[in-house]
Amino acid sequence: MFLLGPVLGLASGPILARCLGAEGRGQFAAIMAPITIAGAIASLGLPSAMVYFAARSGRLREVYVRICLLCVGPALLTYIVMALYAVVVSRNQEINYTALVVAWSAIVVSAIVQLRRALWQAESAWKILDIERGLFAVLRFAAVVVAALLVSNSAIVVAGAALIAFVVSSSILFVRNPFPGRNSTAGEVPSSRKIFRYGAVAAVGTIMTIAGSRLDQLLMPATTSPRELGFYAVAVTVAEVPLVLGTLAARNALTLASQGESTRAVLTCVRVYLGACFLLTGALIASVPIVIPLLFGSNFQPSVVLAGILLTGTLCTSLSLVLAAILQGRGRPGLGSLIPLVNVAVVLVGFILYWGNVTGYRASTISLIGAILSLVVALCLVIYVGRLESRVPSEHNVKQAIVRSAAG
Repeated sequence: MFLLGPVLGLASGPILARCLGAEGRGQFAAIMAPITIAGAIASLGLPSAMVYFAARSGRLREVYVRICLLCVGPALLTYIVMALYAVVVSRNQEINYTALVVAWSAIVVSAIVQLRRALWQAESAWKILDIERGLFAVLRFAAVVVAALLVSNSAIVVAGAALIAFVVSSSILFVRNPFPGRNSTAGEVPSSRKIFRYGAVAAVGTIMTIAGSRLDQLLMPATTSPRELGFYAVAVTVAEVPLVLGTLAARNALTLASQGESTRAVLTCVRVYLGACFLLTGALIASVPIVIPLLFGSNFQPSVVLAGILLTGTLCTSLSLVLAAILQGRGRPGLGSLIPLVNVAVVLVGFILYWGNVTGYRASTISLIGAILSLVVALCLVIYVGRLESRVPSEHNVKQAIVRSAAG
């Protein structure tokens, strides 16, 4: 289920490119890409707070209702800001403003869905979450393909089909009652202030991670032509393929580091994922001059160079994800959040410097520089924490010293 979304997303890429063309593909990216990062901001880390407090207190219904009410303000505020930003995007990308604002209402829906997913996660109901994830991947692929091939070559129509697929698939999370016979008073319902404090801290890492990989696609619609954005979107589609392996490596690294494994042991355990990521990235870099024109069409030849640059950045990002997971597993989420924050800062500075003239080549170069600097910071932080912890006797060593002392 985890790989179904990326695989079907990649499969739909050539169809979108050929049906919409470079400009239409750029408009599609301008509509869809901002929803991901804006949706993360709209929820303000409250899904993580949901999992934490619902699982600890056992008061699912009360915690869920309180957090849903707390989410209303951030979600609406984010949507209002995006509606103002839509004025610039609509003009620059030649997309109907009303249609764009309606499409971006999915930001509020996304926040609601994230809270529902967190509720099921607190219940450890993995089956329904896997079903929802797989159903969305299949429905999105079918909706996009049907809309692009049979209905219309309009980017807004195809994007609408994808968003309808999202709403339909996520509705499965609301069909079952997650509170059957729940009258537990095992714990105290946390205060709104406590929930917000926890959510704000959790949101830093989540938003920074998503922004690190999507911020360029959020900003480009306001400063780049639809055609140039279309070339960049195709390059991103190809470059993100190996990132799935990096994400899997980071997931395992977080678990292992949380269990107290050393950095060397963690890297050894995830070496298969990282090795596969390196091999796949190298193969893609070598083959994109043939693959992109063959699959996406000869019109997307400019995407070849962009994909090569972004794929190099994917390698750095994959390693950074693993190192950030190790820091989080060591109980240092703040240091882990610094890694994507460096990437975000580089992208922001780069786009500000070239605002109004951000080509696909410049955007990919800025992205690569951000990925490299993030990796450098990640390496330095992991080494620093490792040396810091080596000075503190481990629990095992303390126990051994006590035993030897008692025996003596």
